[in-house]
Amino acid sequence: TSANCTISSWGRSLPNTNCTGIPPPPPGTLEGGDILRHGRDIYVGLSARSNREGIDQLSRLVSKFGYAVHALPISGCLHLKSSVTLVAADTVLVQPEWI
Repeated sequence: TSANCTISSWGRSLPNTNCTGIPPPPPGTLEGGDILRHGRDIYVGLSARSNREGIDQLSRLVSKFGYAVHALPISGCLHLKSSVTLVAADTVLVQPEWI
């Protein structure tokens, strides 16, 4: 049988799962601009819009599907994707002063 889960409205369903996009319950918050997936790793910026509770909720939901969630404190920018962008499958553009 397949497991069901829900993830934040930050985007599309995760590959190889039946997760759908709905917001995490309070007190968790997640913002789409703070989430970057590369393979089975999901990087989430710890920011004013994505908090530890939301990151922990996401981790609990997706770990059963083989995904690992990594929290990255950010400063000097609005979102994680302002400082880290996946530009190709093997290339990441980083502004190190913001993470």
